Amino acid sequence: MSNAAHDHGPNCDCESCGDPRSMDFLDKYLTVWIFSAMAIGVGLGYVAPSVTQPIQDLHLVEIGLVLMMYPRWRRRTTHSSVPSLATGGCSD
Repeated sequence: MSNAAHDHGPNCDCESCGDPRSMDFLDKYLTVWIFSAMAIGVGLGYVAPSVTQPIQDLHLVEIGLVLMMYPRWRRRTTHSSVPSLATGGCSD
């Protein structure tokens, strides 16, 4: 397959287009899963408020955010648009 630019659309046969019909079930409905998890969390906090204290004590939200962002952070290149603290704020 060539790397030439072409028009991507619903009928494109390019493998990199990400046809929704070829996505996994969990990936296709990721938004539904996220909103469901939020609704369950809010509902659980409303129905059983004592559940929220262990979550706060164990810092599960913070740990989850770090684990979620770590792979993206590791892929970041050294030539960032944000000045690095290691270079004294100078961006070369």
